[in-house]
Amino acid sequence: MRERIRSSIRSWAKWRARHLLNPLAFLYRHGRTATILLIAVILAMAGVFLYQARRGEIANARATAANLAQLLKEQTQAVFLTSDLTLRSLKARLENGPPLPPDDPDFRVLLRELTAELPYVRALFVIGPDGFIIHDTDYPTTPHVSLADRPYFRIHTDDPHQGVYVGQPLLSRSVDRWFVPLARRVNRRDGTFGGIVVAAIEPRFFEEIYRRLSLSEHDAVGLFHRDATLIARMPALPDLYGVKWTTRQMFAEHLLRSPTGAFSATSFAERAATIGYAAVEGFPLVVTAALDEHAALASWRRTAWAVGFSVLCIALLIMLLAVTLHRRRLELELSQQRVLMAHRLETVGQMAGGVAHDFNNVLAVVSASVELIRKRGPTPPLLAGIEQAVERGKGLTTGLLDYARRQEYDRRMESPTELLKSLNFIVRQLAGKNIDVQTYYADGLGNCLIDRSRFDASILNIVANAAHAMPNGGKITISTDRITMGPGDDFSPGDYAHIQIADTGIGMSEETLTQAFEPFFTTKADEGGTGLGLPQVRAFMREMGGRIRIDSTPGTGTRVDLFLPCAAKGGC
Repeated sequence: MRERIRSSIRSWAKWRARHLLNPLAFLYRHGRTATILLIAVILAMAGVFLYQARRGEIANARATAANLAQLLKEQTQAVFLTSDLTLRSLKARLENGPPLPPDDPDFRVLLRELTAELPYVRALFVIGPDGFIIHDTDYPTTPHVSLADRPYFRIHTDDPHQGVYVGQPLLSRSVDRWFVPLARRVNRRDGTFGGIVVAAIEPRFFEEIYRRLSLSEHDAVGLFHRDATLIARMPALPDLYGVKWTTRQMFAEHLLRSPTGAFSATSFAERAATIGYAAVEGFPLVVTAALDEHAALASWRRTAWAVGFSVLCIALLIMLLAVTLHRRRLELELSQQRVLMAHRLETVGQMAGGVAHDFNNVLAVVSASVELIRKRGPTPPLLAGIEQAVERGKGLTTGLLDYARRQEYDRRMESPTELLKSLNFIVRQLAGKNIDVQTYYADGLGNCLIDRSRFDASILNIVANAAHAMPNGGKITISTDRITMGPGDDFSPGDYAHIQIADTGIGMSEETLTQAFEPFFTTKADEGGTGLGLPQVRAFMREMGGRIRIDSTPGTGTRVDLFLPCAAKGGC
């Protein structure tokens, strides 16, 4: 008997070491690592997504800036082409018509009519070969000053073959306003220099056009001379008109490589910007559109905040799930420990009962012998000693039996359905990934007076047996309903909560089924089974006033039915 006790304890210790401590420690360590890796992967994916999204937004901003510059280039080209056509018509009239006296009224009317049709031209005027204005839409306020020093005059006197000339912005000497001179040479009939016709194009016209674009606060649109001189800009910077910006990246690098394009640089306001540019064909002009990068990325930042918040929520959820999983594993470990403890108590109880029974048999023989000796008349002191030993033996067996029968149950009003629902996670973990666990719980099953911990241990014990019977996977079905029992069949009449646990495992033969409730009988001896699980479940069910039944068919599966009496009040 002593060796049997030691063997049972050793088997329990091996089972605990193999199936409880190491796997749970392994799952815990890898669960924590998996949580960290999963969060890291999500962060990496979010980072890649945001990086690609930012690149996409920058690419969209560049495309928008390039398209805007291209559109404004076409508008600027139309302005200068139309102005040049006007100059060509005036040049032809002056070269092919009769000579006109200075300030000819009819010609001035023509100039004013043409100017009225060109909202971007502030004035049309003709400069004679001596550098003084001879025809002007500003008459009679035309200043009598020589313009022979102006670049747009000198270039035509020096180069007879110079075509249309677009000059840098100049401050008008007559009205104190900036203008861009567009000039063509006029020849006399003998081919000598006869002066120039000039269209004074207003930068204000372009500023007004640019103002209508509804740019954001730090966006900017500009018109430059090809030599990097600023002509017009919005927001306006009149103090910088006529200033060359040859050090700007666009003129130093990009414009030399391509007449159109877009790039990232620093704007006039010293802010990161996406700059699109387009050179105007036929004229030494460049249109730029600078879109503030901070404003261009506003949508991306909103997305980044949303993604960041989502990643944070997901990370918190993952950590919460990890904590919950860890807690469930601890609950599973605790339940398994309860099962093992119950197994040990059952083992001790069974052994104590066996020892007490055998000891009582021996004491019965001793007692009978004492009675015989008394009849034959031996010495009283010997008889008294024997009787005293018998009494001490009875006391010993009585204490041992009391210990074997002592089971402390914490009976409370509990709902079997709710208890089963609380075990769902542990049951699925215990069953394993290859086993499908299905549950069907009846509504309004009510309460029973039971010990929750022993109930949990019993359910987990049955589920563990079912899982062991399906090494290649299968299905476990847990269901509840209410039944009414009549007299007989080892049941007290009344209402019972019926719990059924069925599996599709290998089943049991009739021989195995008849020994299922025998203590120490096990089909898992090589895995450390004690053979005390089902006996303990039966003992618990009987203590609760219930019953357990098992039906099994080899190759089909096993069905375990538990019957718990409903409480008198608030029961089924």
